[in-house]
Amino acid sequence: MTTSAGSSWAWTDLYPNGQPPVFPLPNSSRAFPAAQAAAIGFARDFLGMDDPQVSVAHESENDAEILVRADLGGEASRLTLRRDGQGWVIVKVDGQGISTGLPAAAGAQAPLGVTGTIDLSGASPAGAAMVDLVDLADGRVLARTAAGSGTLRLDEPLPQLAAVVVYLPDGATPSRDLSSPRKAEVASVTAIQVRPG
Repeated sequence: MTTSAGSSWAWTDLYPNGQPPVFPLPNSSRAFPAAQAAAIGFARDFLGMDDPQVSVAHESENDAEILVRADLGGEASRLTLRRDGQGWVIVKVDGQGISTGLPAAAGAQAPLGVTGTIDLSGASPAGAAMVDLVDLADGRVLARTAAGSGTLRLDEPLPQLAAVVVYLPDGATPSRDLSSPRKAEVASVTAIQVRPG
């Protein structure tokens, strides 16, 4: 995806606790007292997994990394979590074999900035994966298209904070059905700032 760098901004300029959670949403009333509970909730509600399998890769008092799979033999997605005031939240997801095509941020606290026109040609695996753009204010899916399908143009008004979600619909089976729910063995989720231009 083609993006514009935003090294002069920090996540704290946009969201007081740093990088905004992608699950639950920043203004959600849902709370998860345990990191594993947040991972299971994310896998069921966000990815559509019926019986997610989770294992802890790392956990401390305020941050954790948890692996989640659709089944014991499936590919793992690595969830990055942190403890906020109301409980555990997911701030990033990295899936095996899935790429957003987004470049690295200038620093851990610098948001990736994208414009209202996003180039999806760098997302992979092209043709098999789907891409959603989710408004982090209210959870609406603003746009959904196949990865590698070209340019995605967002309509006004643009969300300030959003999440780019790359996923395989219906497990590893390629699908062109844009109404297909997320049911992914692997997924990548990255919070971004959407800028005019």
